[in-house]
Amino acid sequence: MCIRDRMMMGTLESILVTSTRITTIVISYAIFGSIFGLASIFILLLIGYAIFGISAFSTATIYTWIIFILTTLMMVGFGMMFGGLTIWLKNIGDSIPFLQDITMFFCGVYFPPEVLPHPLEYVSYLIPFYYSMEGLRKSLIPSTDFAEIIFYIIILLALSISSLYVGVVTLNKGLEKAKKEGTLAFY
Repeated sequence: MCIRDRMMMGTLESILVTSTRITTIVISYAIFGSIFGLASIFILLLIGYAIFGISAFSTATIYTWIIFILTTLMMVGFGMMFGGLTIWLKNIGDSIPFLQDITMFFCGVYFPPEVLPHPLEYVSYLIPFYYSMEGLRKSLIPSTDFAEIIFYIIILLALSISSLYVGVVTLNKGLEKAKKEGTLAFY
């Protein structure tokens, strides 16, 4: 469940007044989400193997797993940012699904960004998840140059650190504001 759901049910304040640190709560939600994400990926890989005979594990390298872990950390940072904004603003409406759709369109989930009109192709370079998608693709191709994979790992490392930092700051500022105004239980 996300922070908005906890706020709507009125349980966020109860959770936050316990002796549990906010980092423990955030890490617990991240682990919970990651486990279900990994389970769905595993099911998709099994289906791919059963129907098409494709084994992703044979082509995955250590770099694939590093890119996957860095992407997960980056997503946790973005989750904390949006959680902090939800606590701060109380209603961020449909902005999250809208941003998710734009991100998926431009980052290469549906098609490679190279097929976009030339000016729009450059928009994809501004979206952090483009580097996750491209890094994962490149790491699964055996003939990819090592320097190219390292480039994506370095970019994702920087994006992960910065998104986690901004996420922690945003979440803490949102909590401080809500505690000061006494609006943790209200949505």
